[in-house]
Amino acid sequence: MASTVLEKILSDVRKAKYFGLIVDSTPDITHNDQLSYVLRYVDEKGDIHERFIKFENIHGHTSAYLTLTISTLLEKLKLDMKNCVGQSYDNASNMSGKYSELQARIKELSPKAEYVPCATHSLNLVGVNAVESCTTAAIYFGIVQALYVFFSSSTSRWDVLKKHLLSKQKNILLKSRSQTRWSADANSVKALYLGYNEVMLALTEIGEDNNQKIGVQFEAKELHKKLKKKEVGITTIVWNTILQRINNTSIDLQKSTINLSVIVSVYESLIAFIHDVRNSFNNIELESKSFNIDSEFCDKRKKQPPKSRMLDDIANNPGVNLSKKQDYIVNTLYVLCDKLISELVKRNHAYKLLEQKFGFLYKNMTRPKISNSVKLILKTYSDDLDYELVDELIQFQELKEIVFPESTSKIVDPQRQLKYLRNMDIRNTFPNIEILLQIYLTMPCTNCSSERSISALK
Repeated sequence: MASTVLEKILSDVRKAKYFGLIVDSTPDITHNDQLSYVLRYVDEKGDIHERFIKFENIHGHTSAYLTLTISTLLEKLKLDMKNCVGQSYDNASNMSGKYSELQARIKELSPKAEYVPCATHSLNLVGVNAVESCTTAAIYFGIVQALYVFFSSSTSRWDVLKKHLLSKQKNILLKSRSQTRWSADANSVKALYLGYNEVMLALTEIGEDNNQKIGVQFEAKELHKKLKKKEVGITTIVWNTILQRINNTSIDLQKSTINLSVIVSVYESLIAFIHDVRNSFNNIELESKSFNIDSEFCDKRKKQPPKSRMLDDIANNPGVNLSKKQDYIVNTLYVLCDKLISELVKRNHAYKLLEQKFGFLYKNMTRPKISNSVKLILKTYSDDLDYELVDELIQFQELKEIVFPESTSKIVDPQRQLKYLRNMDIRNTFPNIEILLQIYLTMPCTNCSSERSISALK
């Protein structure tokens, strides 16, 4: 049965001709390193598929070893490496390095194999780097995890927490953080955000319960003091607002049918959203009044720098004295949002380069712009396309305006275009467009399918 299923998948891939490569590795329960292979292709109907092929034991992680392992398998499967038009891995240096690592070596074997960094893994790294951007953020997530550990390490404390949350019809309980899954952080912050006041009441009850050990009472009071601080309440609102957007975006990007035309616009919309959060402190502060927290920010006592004897030393010049509120805005909110924005811009750069190369497929462009874009495309896919591509594109632009009226103002999904060409059986009129759309849709955007296979590994 397994052989029959595999042969059916390989038959479909060969029929499609072009394929994308997705690989990821993990140690299994017996400490053997397993490499998961997934192939992406577009079938005759224009539907996108990402199919698991096999697990394989590996004995190294060098790019040279992985390249040899992958090329040997494709040869066994009778798949031509030159038809590999896309590759996607996580952001590990041995996989994504652009000079001598796996993606570069695969590109040497197949110059058409465009490397696409995993869009969801990139989002995950954006969040991880933002947590480390300022001390307040790191301290905050320490508090979130400490709350979960405090309540979950005792059934009686967990019952107290549930009692307060359920009394207010809050059905969401505290969640643990994760160092690798950013969605876990989104869930843990959301749980605290929705039950902030109830968590504080539970801590108060435990802190005043003389039947508890003194250490437990002390810890409950200390955690209550931290939640009482205005900056902790506001940080909860800020992180919940940002994380829910990132998490929901990440869930959509994990779909195996997603294509590159979506990623750039989604990343740019996230950047615009975080800009809006950065400039919305007054609204955030107003929302924080629903929490039972202090009305003023804590006073941070700072050691005064020693006076300098040099006349031109900056220490002799009067510095800018920020209020406690301004200090939070400048040194926490701005730092956090600016780090998120800069990371998103950096990660989005790789997708923008591909958009500049293939954007004419789903955007309206003038003839000179189309001609410039096509030169590079024809150079890359010289074995698959011919010189008539420019004329086809000019005619196809006119066709899109008739068939897809929204194309004058919006992006037309490349998959929708390919399905139209095949359903209407006008592929002879636009043979180059059909091939190019198929190649574009075959490029994988994430390595989520390989990670899903790893989830089932034993």
